[in-house]
Amino acid sequence: MGSVIVKETRRKDSILLVEDDHKLREYMLRFLEDLGYRVALATDEAASLRLVDADQTQIQLILLNQKMLSDDALAAGRRIREYVNVPNPIPVVVLPFEFTNELEGTDQNMGDGYYKSYMTTEQQLEDLLAGLLKDRLVRSAFSVISSTSVQ
Repeated sequence: MGSVIVKETRRKDSILLVEDDHKLREYMLRFLEDLGYRVALATDEAASLRLVDADQTQIQLILLNQKMLSDDALAAGRRIREYVNVPNPIPVVVLPFEFTNELEGTDQNMGDGYYKSYMTTEQQLEDLLAGLLKDRLVRSAFSVISSTSVQ
């Protein structure tokens, strides 16, 4: 059974990191915290759902390692995102473990808020996360303005 850890930092943005490898999980935790994100850690999909049930944090982005998942990582991301059940969909970023040289250093928009990042540098991931969270904030603000102006 997977475990759940929530760490508080100085930023409001919260990322759910689903990673089963201890060393990589610790590395990613430090990296994300150094960027100022609040990080909720889960070691597998089931643990991430328990985290949502516990309502310990407001998740704004889901980050998954593709190697650790027994099925398609995007499908797992969809299930987690559906379970969170928020009106403005949470971006889901999958980090494939293995990829071809042609994909190295690229980010792919898979549609409907799902992304794959074939990252080769920390800066690449930092830029992608910041952009996705900024876009989500703008969409959230727009939907609030739209709903209040309709009333």
